[in-house]
Amino acid sequence: MADNSKGRVEFSALQERIALLVAEGLGNRQIGESLSMSEADAKASLKQIFRLAGVSTREALVAFLIKRYMSSEQLEGLASLPVIANALELFRHCTINQLIFLNRLADNPEAMSTRTSDCSKSSTSTQIRRLAAPLKIGGRGTRAMVIAVCLLARWRAQRGEDVLTAEDISALQGKVLVRLASGRTNEEIASGLGIKESEVQRSIRDVALRAALPDERTSLALFAVRVLLTKEQRAEWRAAPAVARFRQMADSLLPRELQVFELLVAKPGIDDQAIAAQLDVSQEDVRAVIGRAIVTCGLVRREHARLLLAVYRYLANED
Repeated sequence: MADNSKGRVEFSALQERIALLVAEGLGNRQIGESLSMSEADAKASLKQIFRLAGVSTREALVAFLIKRYMSSEQLEGLASLPVIANALELFRHCTINQLIFLNRLADNPEAMSTRTSDCSKSSTSTQIRRLAAPLKIGGRGTRAMVIAVCLLARWRAQRGEDVLTAEDISALQGKVLVRLASGRTNEEIASGLGIKESEVQRSIRDVALRAALPDERTSLALFAVRVLLTKEQRAEWRAAPAVARFRQMADSLLPRELQVFELLVAKPGIDDQAIAAQLDVSQEDVRAVIGRAIVTCGLVRREHARLLLAVYRYLANED
C-alpha cells in the first residue's frame, strides 16, 4: 500500500469506483445496483476502502478523495454532476453561519459527525438538513454531498474560477479588499474608511467564506484584482513605480527564481519551506529572492511583501 499521508493509496479498480460513487452520494444498495453486486458486498468493500484511506466514515472518505486523491479530471466530473453543479451555483447564497458550519464540517467531518456544532444548539444533523435545503440536496448521502460541495468550491476557487462576482460584493467589502490588495493593514484600512477594525475583519472573513477562499490575505488580494479592479485601477497598478521596478528585476531573474513568484500567484498561502521543497532549492534561496524583490520594489512591510509580489506578478502575466 502506498503512503496515504501523501494522498495516494492503492485502490483496486473496483474499490476506486465504489469510493467515487460514495462521493456522488450513493448508498450501499445503490452502489450494489450500479456495479451488479450485493449490498453486503458493497458494504464489505467500503470497509476495506475506509481502512486503506485511514478514515471511518463516508463523509471523511469524501473529504479524503477530494483533498488528496482525485485527479483534476475526476474532480471535474464530480463537479459537473447535476446535483453538485446546481449546489455550487447556490453556494454563495448560504448565510455566513451556514458557511462557517459547512467549513467546519468539511475540515473535520468525523468529529462533526459525533458532536453538536459550536455555532448552534441544534444537532449536527439538523444543521446539515438546514444547510442542504438552500443547496437543494436531500436524501441519502446528504452529509457527504454538502462536504463535497464545500471542498469543490474551494478547489474551483484555488484554480481561479471565482465563486463570486463583483455584484455579489457589497460596496464596503469592495473598498476593504481593494485596499487590502494594495498592501494596507487592517488598521490602515479602518482608518482610511472611517470604520472599526472589527468591521474590516468581518468584511474579510465574510468574503473569504462566500468566495470559498482561505482567510489569507494574498488569496483575497488576488481575488480582488481578478474580480473587483476596474480597467482604470489595473492600469494604475501597472503604472506604479514599484511594479515597474519589479518587472525590471524580473527580467534579470533566472527561470528558477521567477518560479518563486509564479508559485505565490498559483498557491497564495504557500510558505517558504513549501516553495523550497517544490523547486528543490533551499529556504535561504527562497528568502533571498523575496528579499531582493522587497528591496528592489521599495516594499516596507515584510508581512505584506509576498502579497504585493503576487499581485505584481499576476498583473505582469496579464500583459
